Amino acid sequence: MIYVSQRVGKNGKTFNFYKFRSMHEDAEKELESLLDQNETDGITFKMENDPRITKFGKFIRKTSFKSKTIIKCKKFYIILEIFLIEISIENMKI
Repeated sequence: MIYVSQRVGKNGKTFNFYKFRSMHEDAEKELESLLDQNETDGITFKMENDPRITKFGKFIRKTSFKSKTIIKCKKFYIILEIFLIEISIENMKI
């Protein structure tokens, strides 16, 4: 449920960036078979009922920061923030 990717920060130092995964792990592999159903032009891919999105992914997309819904759940947000900060600090120690 948590996706980890390597990012480059200040002075070229790499760090782990954590975010919630909204799609199945092999979503990139499945993309090629869905390209004919793309609902936009250009390099972006949009599909109203994208089968690669998990149930949890639909939830986090509907309650994104854009809609401010998740911010209303302050306890959840604070706990999540502390959790992600602690994970980042642990990885900086390595």
